[in-house]
Amino acid sequence: MKYIIVNTSGSILLYNDSLPQTNPYSTVPRELTHNLNLWRPDSDAIAYGIDAAAPDGYQWVDLRSAWLTLTPRDFDSATHGVMWVHWERTTRFCPACGTPLLRSEELTKHCPQCGKDYYPNIAPAIIVRVDRGEKTLLARAALRPNFFGLISGFVEGGETFEQCVVRELREETGIEISNLTYFGSQSWPFPSGIMIGFTADYAGGEIKLGDGELLEADFYTRQEVLRMNIPKPFSISRHLIDQWLNKQA
Repeated sequence: MKYIIVNTSGSILLYNDSLPQTNPYSTVPRELTHNLNLWRPDSDAIAYGIDAAAPDGYQWVDLRSAWLTLTPRDFDSATHGVMWVHWERTTRFCPACGTPLLRSEELTKHCPQCGKDYYPNIAPAIIVRVDRGEKTLLARAALRPNFFGLISGFVEGGETFEQCVVRELREETGIEISNLTYFGSQSWPFPSGIMIGFTADYAGGEIKLGDGELLEADFYTRQEVLRMNIPKPFSISRHLIDQWLNKQA
């Protein structure tokens, strides 16, 4: 059994750069814990949230930094644990009547007043790599000015993933695309999302930064991209970029 222990800043507790295999705290109520095995049969982990000093030998580590030391399986468990803890902390009252919610099952909360059941809310977002000949589109965002990444954005109500890709590119860069193709998806626990990745080809238009979210954007060659600060390897953004970098020119 491994433990994913999360504080309110979203950091997780590690022991010797690994997920703890024993629980260092003894005061956590059982009703606040989530057995991830009930949701994913291949996961042997317990997740819960607490704000406390790290015991001797332990340290609080930002989830993105934890990727550097955790095994892929443990990092996968950690991302899911962080999302469950976030849901526990932020879904406490019934949105319909304000009554405190009760945990009815491991995956739901129940309102004893109006009888409604609630499941964790997941925020879907798209991310897209746009290729133009031997170049690809990278951008530097105002919220993340230290590196270049891909165009992304949250899906709006009534919108398909594909429509969201087209809208985000028009709003942020002014360009049009063709050959939109699904790439893959990734749980994105910052704090509770999922990223749906696509690739596309440039079809027309000049880059015009329209909504203020981007500081700059342009199409770059492989040689240029290799010299740039790009997303960390665990992210779907980096997977998309690496796929393009590894293509034969």
